[in-house]
Amino acid sequence: MELPNAQALSSHKSYYHTGKQTCPVCQKELPSAKALSSHKSYYHTGKQTCLDCQKELPSVKALSSHKSYYHTGKKNCSGCQKTLPNAQTLSYHKRKAHTGKQTCSDCQKEWPNAHALSDHKRKAHTGKQICPDCQRELLNAKALSSHKSYYHTGKQTCPVCQKEWPNAQALSDHKKKAHTGKQTCPDCQKELPNANALSSHKYRHHRKRKIDD
Repeated sequence: MELPNAQALSSHKSYYHTGKQTCPVCQKELPSAKALSSHKSYYHTGKQTCLDCQKELPSVKALSSHKSYYHTGKKNCSGCQKTLPNAQTLSYHKRKAHTGKQTCSDCQKEWPNAHALSDHKRKAHTGKQICPDCQRELLNAKALSSHKSYYHTGKQTCPVCQKEWPNAQALSDHKKKAHTGKQTCPDCQKELPNANALSSHKYRHHRKRKIDD
């Protein structure tokens, strides 16, 4: 490097070519006086106050890290495109939601990571969906999931009267019609306030009779 005069050369050498320097505050070894000066101004400047939240930090370095973590503005998650208020909440979200294997909420298929799941959902569960069991067209993957859990669950048994129904939808309709409001015992005609009371009544008063029969 060319310097304009001897004085400039002397200053340059004393700043950049002094050999290793040890920080008197933390004992860290730096390669030159210049590096030591930069280190001290970054790590050992005394307490700093964040202008965004008034939090007090021990150094310029700590303040810089704090601001880049908490006051960077909204961040989008690359795994699910969710918008988080700052880098800190994004980091927490990614640890909770996108670490290790992920299960698709629409079809329960497992994927090795969040990116694979996101790609799968974009390809398989965007727009209208066709039910593989009855070929009915549903508005989206969520609607398909609800439809399948309601209509294609297999046979269901009523917990009140033990009658069997072909699916959850049929069972739900049956319970609304047969077991809502006051119920009359078919064995003794006693009126009970609801289906649960009827079920308990039948168990206590008519179970032995049926066993004996």
